[in-house]
Amino acid sequence: MHRIRLRLPWEREILPAIEGESRIRFRRRFGSPRTLDMGERVFLSLDQITGSVEVLLNEVRLGTVTVGTTCARLPIAIALELRNVIEIIQTGGNPDAMMPGEIALEFEMTDA
Repeated sequence: MHRIRLRLPWEREILPAIEGESRIRFRRRFGSPRTLDMGERVFLSLDQITGSVEVLLNEVRLGTVTVGTTCARLPIAIALELRNVIEIIQTGGNPDAMMPGEIALEFEMTDA
């Protein structure tokens, strides 16, 4: 498995609270790291997340990670583009956080 961490810079935008819970949109742009090999899959790994987060890649919803999940891997079923945008909308997390947690792309060969 090959792992690429998506560290700073993340854009950070405070959204209107819902039912008294803070909401923050984190956004990061990145280029396609390379062409995938035959049988290779890509996952978005999220670790050390606080609150609940909704994850979007190029405006396509990948899923939701809930409170109490220590590490999550979301499969990226769409093709990475030359330029990509990941958005993480966090509800109920640390309103002062500069990034949503440890975020990485993971490349893994399948058995097939």
